[in-house]
Amino acid sequence: MRTTLFLIALSLFLFACHGDDVKFYEEKDLTGRLILKDELTGISGGLASEATVYLSAGELKSINDKFLYSTKADKEGIFTFSNQPRDQGGVWLTAKYTASNGIVYQKQHALASLPPANAVGEMEIKLNPVYPKGVLKVIWKNTDEPVVGAEVYLFANSNQATTISNETPDGHVQKGTTNANGIALFYGLDVGTYYVAGRTKAGGTIALADPPAVRFETADVDGQTKSEKSVTLAFPDISPEPSIDVTATIGAKEPLARFYVYLFTSEEQAKTIHDRRVNGYVMRDSTDVNGTVSLKNLEQKKYYVGIRGLVGGNIPKSDYRSIVLTGNTVFEVDFEF
Repeated sequence: MRTTLFLIALSLFLFACHGDDVKFYEEKDLTGRLILKDELTGISGGLASEATVYLSAGELKSINDKFLYSTKADKEGIFTFSNQPRDQGGVWLTAKYTASNGIVYQKQHALASLPPANAVGEMEIKLNPVYPKGVLKVIWKNTDEPVVGAEVYLFANSNQATTISNETPDGHVQKGTTNANGIALFYGLDVGTYYVAGRTKAGGTIALADPPAVRFETADVDGQTKSEKSVTLAFPDISPEPSIDVTATIGAKEPLARFYVYLFTSEEQAKTIHDRRVNGYVMRDSTDVNGTVSLKNLEQKKYYVGIRGLVGGNIPKSDYRSIVLTGNTVFEVDFEF
């Protein structure tokens, strides 16, 4: 008799619980697609295959927190809950995905404010990566075009950074490669100062960072307060430096070949162009068969250009001119004898 009464009581209890459950949930599909989106690298569109999706009463702080129930997305990143709470107030959806490199992607939404369906009637939830410790975003572009596939290095000191021109740079902390957007991302960085340098390939064009060094403090690597830092790589200024093109002729037509051309920084030195010995010049060259020579890689300053040689094999000729170089321009100086 006691056994019979116990079974009746248990049945009534289970029926009551089931009744509450029916009131709390309704048979209505909640489905969507999980997509990976990395705002830092600009790369998105990957599918969060077999990600775990939770429904919880309140935000889910960790997977150890209590949740109502969970499901797995399929290989296309699509998840489905066949039942969902009737009252969605205070209920949250959390999606988590772990990539092959160990980075966790996640997203949380209040159930009452999930994103609307897209043009094909599908709800998309974009999961963002949660990078550990300090995060540094390095951007490398050339005239607004991304530099793709370049090597980017982090060094612990400035001396090591100068080895970027070596076949194998010394002592780098991390190495990355720029993606299709010209971005290399470094994470897991501890407190400290990091020097950034890059190159298009081993032995290729070197890039300099602006600023050249990045400092990470405790707050920058703390899980609660951290935010990423960013630097830009740029090719060094390789615009041509000013130069002087010298032309020597007899009259206005016949070129004078093998005339020596000298460059001075003072007029006193330039006057020695008429002496037996030329003194104090900073550069010397000679004209070619066309009577021309180019003096290159000069500074933006005042120079004196001197020239001397033999006309007709035995008649000495000499002269000099002053010229002020400004900007990255080719200046022409004509000597006519």
